[in-house]
Parts: sequence; C-alpha cells; structure tokens
Amino acid sequence: AAALAELITEDEEVEEVIFFCGEQRRDELPEILQQNNIDVNEITVYETIELPHKIDKTYHGVLFFSPSAVDSFFKNNKLPASTILFAIGNTTANSIRRHTKNKVIISDAPGKDNLVKKMIGYFTGDL
Repeated sequence: AAALAELITEDEEVEEVIFFCGEQRRDELPEILQQNNIDVNEITVYETIELPHKIDKTYHGVLFFSPSAVDSFFKNNKLPASTILFAIGNTTANSIRRHTKNKVIISDAPGKDNLVKKMIGYFTGDL
C-alpha cells in the first residue's frame, strides 16, 4: 500500500482518489496520500467476518493470506512446533508471530501464486 501511495504521489496531476477497502484496512495508503494533499474518498466495500474452524489434522505447512485469517485460525487451533507457516506479506507474518513461535516464511512478492510457489520451493528444496 505504501509503495502504491508513493507511485500515486509522483503523478502531480492526481488531486483525488477513490479508495475501495474493507473495514480492517491499513492506514498507509490514505495517510501518505493525504500528507501529499491528495483527497481520499474512502468507500468501505466489505466487512471481514471471522469463521473459526477446528483443524484436527497435523500439516507440514499452513499458508496464511491475511491477518484476519491468522486470527480466525488461531482462535480454535494450536500447531506443533514442526509446522512451517507461510505468510503473504509482513503484516500477516507479524500477526502469525503474535500467536506462535513457529517458523514463518514470507512470500517474496504479493499474490497468492507467489505464496504457493514459495511454499513449494521450501518443501522441494528449491529455495
């Protein structure tokens, strides 16, 4: 979000943006834009609803795509120390670390495909 905000602020013609987001969005994008005198019209388009489920199997790895998914998962689950956790980004990784001391591997770039490739690389020894 911060990188996107920096790109937007480089375009001197941008005076206003419409920011579609969820109610649990991060602050970097609108704050950076507003600090650069760009009006931000924020429209909340979805609400995050946690749906915690109990997992009864043991897995070698678990992938997390958002901090809210992490929080929902750990409401009902504990993992053995041997389970490797994969995070789509630093914010999600920080959320994981609030719940467990397990090893956390962070995707090199945003996107679900990148996270899955990172996990495959880890387990096949291609990292």
